[in-house]
Amino acid sequence: MSSFKKNSTSEESIDKFLDTAIKDPSASDFKKFVRKTWLEDGYRPSISRIIIDRNFIFIFLSNIDNNRMVQVFDSNINKIIYEFKWPIEFEKLYSIGNGRFCLVSYDDEGLPILRKYKINPIVYGLPEDTDWKKKKKP
Repeated sequence: MSSFKKNSTSEESIDKFLDTAIKDPSASDFKKFVRKTWLEDGYRPSISRIIIDRNFIFIFLSNIDNNRMVQVFDSNINKIIYEFKWPIEFEKLYSIGNGRFCLVSYDDEGLPILRKYKINPIVYGLPEDTDWKKKKKP
């Protein structure tokens, strides 16, 4: 992530940002982790969005090259467990939950269309399942 810009930001402004951006009380360890990381190395990419799925926190980042990266933070072990390039515009993401994500788009009449997709288990720090894209029969 060498294209991220180094900034100097006060502890007070970091705390204010984290308190404003992350309201979920279950993410307090994550807030401590982010604060510590930002104060130690000074690198802060632009955070576009933060979504919590159980103990996994998806951090959507945009850097100066306009790349869309996602870091997955596991709040149980206080560690970023996976990072990947998000292939779709962040704005189309509607939600993430239970290993799935939903995208919203609009038809010609302006009506919303929601599409649901499964997330590769490797993103959650699990072994890769070669059949993860296949639909399971009940």
